[in-house]
Amino acid sequence: MLRKIIDHIEYQQTDDGWTARKVHDDGQSIMEHKITDEEIESIEAGNRPAWTILGLPKIVVNQEVFKENGEL
Repeated sequence: MLRKIIDHIEYQQTDDGWTARKVHDDGQSIMEHKITDEEIESIEAGNRPAWTILGLPKIVVNQEVFKENGEL
């Protein structure tokens, strides 16, 4: 079986805090979790969260593209 590729990461700010969802290239959600304060600080500063630098997937924040695939 081939490993699926993470197509993008979706971050969403809600009343209960932030969540992150990893989405495969086939559109299937793989995992949803609350994110760390460090990730939130990176996003608010306009930076890609450190763990996403490997592979540079597209990042979507509150339904808007934040970083394109391959963009630092």
